[in-house]
Amino acid sequence: MTDPAVSIVVPVFATEEYFGECLSSLLRQTFRDFEVVVVDDCSPGDPEAVIASVAGSDPRVRLVRQETNQGLLHARMAGGWSARGHYLGFVDSDDTVEDWFIEKLYGAARQHDADLVQCAFTICDPHDRVVNRGGDAHELLGAEVMHGMLAGKMNNSLWNKLMRTSLWRVATRTLKGQPVSFSDDLVCLLHVVTHVNRYAHIPDPGYRYLPRTSSITMAVGTDALVSNLQSLDRSYRSVSQVLTHRDEPAALVRRFFEREFRVVANDILGRLAQSDTDVSSGLPRTPVAVGLLGAMALASIDEQQ
Repeated sequence: MTDPAVSIVVPVFATEEYFGECLSSLLRQTFRDFEVVVVDDCSPGDPEAVIASVAGSDPRVRLVRQETNQGLLHARMAGGWSARGHYLGFVDSDDTVEDWFIEKLYGAARQHDADLVQCAFTICDPHDRVVNRGGDAHELLGAEVMHGMLAGKMNNSLWNKLMRTSLWRVATRTLKGQPVSFSDDLVCLLHVVTHVNRYAHIPDPGYRYLPRTSSITMAVGTDALVSNLQSLDRSYRSVSQVLTHRDEPAALVRRFFEREFRVVANDILGRLAQSDTDVSSGLPRTPVAVGLLGAMALASIDEQQ
């Protein structure tokens, strides 16, 4: 049996309610030469039953079981190292993709001989907002790739992209065994981008992202917020170390952090408004944490104006 062109990794933990539709959308793909690697991260539900119901005996779907719950990053790592495809993608188990998702991304990867390809995505809310940070179809080469990421031309997620499997393994091997953190997508993608020489963007929205208020990153309680902020601080310090080592333009790095802090700050303020909680005393006093607190203060001022 020859290796497939593409592997799609789908981690599952307590998302069986959504996972069936996710898997159905993958099995409807117009592109056929792919596999789906489902990673059961010790889910309290039964992902195998969902697979049996939706996919039957479809040989393209494989199940990988984690012995303990290790979190999204390590579930993705397990799936990525198990993948047999030449290109690798990730789909969250509560999201769906358009029927042409793999075909267009893989086609762009082959056309441009790209290490990494991204498409636009749709936020599935009452307005079905399309997010296309990259603009028109284009490619970036060499140092332009990292500069494009820092300038906001990529969303800091893994799920609307395809990348060379071999590159992903080299880029993320240092992340094995690291603590699971808030913004793991950003940290992981940054490590990937440091190895990318050719990137392609397609403006078509092929991924459908479902925001869920029950997500752990949307928790409102004091302990959860402080824990998330401390975890976010660790992630951003890791990002800062990588960018400093690469000697990226200081102004570009500063704007990147300002933009990221502003996005996270607005999200945190929205949740704090529900809980009347002051978490500032719980943050470690690092430059990253201070920058985030500053962004929260600016966002709060914006709301009052």
